[in-house]
Amino acid sequence: MPYHRSDKRNQIYFFLFHHLHKSQIDQLFVDRHKRIDDHLNKEKIENIELYFKRPTFLIFFQYFIFISLLNKFVQIHTLMFPFFFFTYFISAKRYKENASIPVYGTKVSPYHNPFETYDYFSLPFCSYSGVDLDPPRRLSDAFLGNNPQRTGVTLSFLRPENNTKICSIELNEVTRKKFTKAIESKSYYQLYIDKLPVWSLVGAKGVKDKSQYYVFSRQHFIIYYNVNRIISIILNPESPAPTNSKTIDFSYSVEWIPTNKSKSQRIQNYNNNKFFMQSNPLTSIIWMLLVVCVLMLVAICWLTRSVGDDFNRFQREAEYNDFEIDFHSEKGWKMIHADVFRPPKNYLLLSILFGNGAQIFTAALIYLFLGVIFGNHFSRGVNGFVFVLSYGIAAFVGGYFSAGLYKRWGGMKWINQLVASTFAIPSLFFTIEFIIDAISLFLKTTKISKVKPYIILFLLLIFLILPLSIFGGIIGRHFFIIGPNPTRVSMVRRSIPRQPFYLNNYFLSAVIGLISFFSIYAEIHSLLNAIFQYQVNFVWILALIVLLLLACVVSCSTVFIVYKKLSAEDYEWQWISFIGPFSIAFYIFGYSIYYFMKFTFFSGVSRFLNYFAYFSYTSIFSLTIGTICGFIGFTNSALFVRRIYKNVKAD
Repeated sequence: MPYHRSDKRNQIYFFLFHHLHKSQIDQLFVDRHKRIDDHLNKEKIENIELYFKRPTFLIFFQYFIFISLLNKFVQIHTLMFPFFFFTYFISAKRYKENASIPVYGTKVSPYHNPFETYDYFSLPFCSYSGVDLDPPRRLSDAFLGNNPQRTGVTLSFLRPENNTKICSIELNEVTRKKFTKAIESKSYYQLYIDKLPVWSLVGAKGVKDKSQYYVFSRQHFIIYYNVNRIISIILNPESPAPTNSKTIDFSYSVEWIPTNKSKSQRIQNYNNNKFFMQSNPLTSIIWMLLVVCVLMLVAICWLTRSVGDDFNRFQREAEYNDFEIDFHSEKGWKMIHADVFRPPKNYLLLSILFGNGAQIFTAALIYLFLGVIFGNHFSRGVNGFVFVLSYGIAAFVGGYFSAGLYKRWGGMKWINQLVASTFAIPSLFFTIEFIIDAISLFLKTTKISKVKPYIILFLLLIFLILPLSIFGGIIGRHFFIIGPNPTRVSMVRRSIPRQPFYLNNYFLSAVIGLISFFSIYAEIHSLLNAIFQYQVNFVWILALIVLLLLACVVSCSTVFIVYKKLSAEDYEWQWISFIGPFSIAFYIFGYSIYYFMKFTFFSGVSRFLNYFAYFSYTSIFSLTIGTICGFIGFTNSALFVRRIYKNVKAD
């Protein structure tokens, strides 16, 4: 029978278990792993160039391929691609007197149904009779599925207009029904002039006779300019025409007003547009900050005192019982020093969730920091794409923490783990978006083909997110920030005593989630208002403070719970430190149900689409916040556990 290496290894293990003391076995394994680590470190240093040359070249090569493919769909500058969204709205075009300024229409949407959008010419508006040779193609439009189309209005720079006729529309039963339905749902349309959007209601009901519907037939443009640049635009609808008439004559007027405002204020004026309601949740958030600060102070003081008392007790026992400590008389978290760093169950799944939390948290920080610096230049369309790019850039961090933690726990299938971690969130988003688009196509709610957003996201995933994730994973596997464990892990698993009900994982998760939810309740409400009530007076620095405050609350509450678990000699702290903060997702989703029932109004044939889209997006948002909190809770708990066991003498 041929010799097999595993047979010899099994014979050695059998000899160790039957002829050596437990402490001797542990010491042999420690020496063996130390020799292996020294060998790997030496091999790693000698071959370091092999780890970095190929992935770095691959990332840059794929980056330029990605830019080349993206230019097929939208017009962007290749070298300035990472910064295009900062300068797009700042750079106002210079116009000469009487220069032509085309007006583009993008969509029609009910005021209270942000998920329900229609093509601009789904209503019988005046169309452009010529051929548009240079239609605007922006990355944010392609990402959001907008389709700018030339309207029948063409402005001339500094030329005033007064009731200039565009066209006449003959109303029949079909067109009259379209206008009536749009007015009934309080629909508005969106136009673009010199890259700036303006909005107007399609029409309104009669004041005295509610059964009478009127279409605003005149568009009154008030344009503020500075020398040869357009700064801001206001659109006022005028001349209501009844829908029961035979024809409607559409016209427009233009009024030019000089201003001293600079071009850098274009988006600031756009974000403060009074067409949408504005609200400032500053007061409620300040009160919430005070409450959270008090909770944090209480938790920190109690935890500091408890841990300090434990260390003082250990020191006194060591002084009084030098070398004659009765181990059976000890109790508390010191007793489980040989099991506290044991890899958790299902550590593959936990490492994937941990990596995704690190990536989303980093993306949120990048996004909010950019918002603090360039927030006045972000439009509603650019906001979403900026976050997607931030998420892609943060893929390096996600791969680093995910692969590093997986290797620390002894995982071997690191390639499968990295691929699963990279595609977890995007695959969920793609699936939900595909279902929503399929329902939209079935209900014919929009004529805009959403192929380009899928292509853009796919290119970002393949040529940006995946390479950065793999690159970060390689770095994390060999240069992980977490060093060796302060105490060695025994080969025999210690039994866990029976725990009281208040240390049950379900109960602890409910408590941590509730505390974390109350810390960001006001911000969640204002965010939902920004989406569904168009109250978009967004304070970037305040959002950043709320995120950091949430991190502090999650850290304090999770560390407190982990300390109580360890004091009860329960060393399985890894999953509760992640699942506990993650439970905030259930509270956020529950509040979104309450918000849906109290503050939203969906109607029309696409009501099912609105319901599905609302709960799909709110569930994704809830899972996103939960994953961020899970990452924060696990990270701080791991640092806390390593800290206390590093400072205690383990026997």
